[in-house]
Amino acid sequence: RALYSSKLSTSSVGSGEDSAYSTSHSSKSLNHLQQEDAPTSPNSLFGLRLREKSPPIDTAQQRISPTSPIIDHSLSNDHLVEEERYAIEWESLSRLEQKRQKSLNSLMKCEMEFCNELRKGIDVYLTPLSGVISENSHRTIFMSLERMYELSNHFCSQLKSRSRPYSSPACVSYYIDRFVDIYSNKLKLLMQVYSAYLRNSDSSRKEIAVCFTDSEFKKLIKNPPAMYSFVEAGTEYLPKMSRLLVAISYVTPLNHKDHEYFTDVINSLMRLLPPSCTDLKQNWKSETDIMENLNKAINFANGVQPFEVVVPGRMLLHEGEAQLVEKKKKKKVWLLLFNDILLITKRSTKMVFVALEDPIPLDSMSLPEIDCASDEFQILTEDRSVSRMFKVSSQLLKRDWVQKLKERATGSLGNKGRIAIKVRSCE
Repeated sequence: RALYSSKLSTSSVGSGEDSAYSTSHSSKSLNHLQQEDAPTSPNSLFGLRLREKSPPIDTAQQRISPTSPIIDHSLSNDHLVEEERYAIEWESLSRLEQKRQKSLNSLMKCEMEFCNELRKGIDVYLTPLSGVISENSHRTIFMSLERMYELSNHFCSQLKSRSRPYSSPACVSYYIDRFVDIYSNKLKLLMQVYSAYLRNSDSSRKEIAVCFTDSEFKKLIKNPPAMYSFVEAGTEYLPKMSRLLVAISYVTPLNHKDHEYFTDVINSLMRLLPPSCTDLKQNWKSETDIMENLNKAINFANGVQPFEVVVPGRMLLHEGEAQLVEKKKKKKVWLLLFNDILLITKRSTKMVFVALEDPIPLDSMSLPEIDCASDEFQILTEDRSVSRMFKVSSQLLKRDWVQKLKERATGSLGNKGRIAIKVRSCE
């Protein structure tokens, strides 16, 4: 990573105009939202952060029932179409898609819990305290919280409208396909509201402390920690939601339409996050730097059609040295596994790679379960137009490669396998 990543800098909290403030929740509704503008392994040169080190993912507890028909909100208003909500077979989903659905259910749970916490806080603190404390204190303490609730309620309703049931028991409750445009359409408003909220957070805590010096105020607030938790809920929600979006982007197929929005939404959130989230911002920037520098470091051998390495959604998942086995000959190569292609290169220097052949697409793979004790594995397309045998230095490295290839071996719902990854025994 030191070879390819530039020095990381910490972004400051994003700026934006202060949101309009009102002490009466009934004066606002979700309607105004609809009117807003839409919008390290020793064998690794790049020091990749392993995806499996991500925090464990929870699953949503709520379950839906089939309904029909529904409006596909992922389409523009000019091209609204109806689609039947059909039940999904969990077992028919690829391993990668199942992982994606678990992350999506975690995102929905995050949104619902945040929305419920804001709704409860508005009912218990924001509305009852209107007229009890001064208007200035009320404004300072509860800045932007009503608009945050409206945004969260909007995200929840939109996510639910796109959810589908499973026809058989599954480890998650919802199936959701496209969703990032829901956040993209409200990104401008989200940045405005949360920028004002974060700028005001210190003043809000100080004002609450001042109010608690009043004996009458103390009598009204029976649970001070709960009130602090309410006004600070957004500072916990933003990093959690951002991490989940990043996690979902990692396991979303490159040809998925959500990648039209991921980069813009996540980059905007990274600018918005407070300094306490330096690790998340640096990791995301590092991923971007790796791809940018790889694009400059890869050359192409004669006969290999040059291609753009950096495309929306593509990222480097794994890399390492191997031997390409061709009959009785073995050629040292450096494999670069992206989330959509496998690239066979020769490392000429530490900073330069030469692509030896066209990239091998990984979409719609099937991987038969074949046990063997060899340190070799094979990639074979269904029409046998591409067949490559690789040998690595240990069985441990072979298992590592096969595991990562298996994760990308089958496409999304309804796709049939076209590429088989096999292993060959030396016995």
